[in-house]
Amino acid sequence: MDLRQVRAFIVLAEELHFGCAAKRLHIEQSPLSRIIRKLEAELGVTLLKRSPREVRLTCEGRRIALSGGIGPARLSELLALCRDEAPDVQVRLFELPLDRLMSGLNADLFDAGLTLASDVTEEFVALPVVA
Repeated sequence: MDLRQVRAFIVLAEELHFGCAAKRLHIEQSPLSRIIRKLEAELGVTLLKRSPREVRLTCEGRRIALSGGIGPARLSELLALCRDEAPDVQVRLFELPLDRLMSGLNADLFDAGLTLASDVTEEFVALPVVA
């Protein structure tokens, strides 16, 4: 998963229309569809329900879950990159212990979490976002 895929998904989730999202991203619909299918394959979940008349987010598509406790330097770097690539996305930060972060993700209190821990339960998708 890379930031290009995440940005494409965010724009598509906002628009809920492949044509409008592709236009905003300055690409054609076919490459956008391939990017989203690749992201879904990498995550192992279906993010969107597609029909000829509409595009809807699945339950999995409403939340992008990572996990929580990352150093300030790396967090600043990640947030700056996100701001450059997705300036319309609002980010609010909360500092929590890992167990409370996972509880909050389960309760839909948070859309995502960042952590240095790699031992999260199977119900979460944990992916590296900073190398």
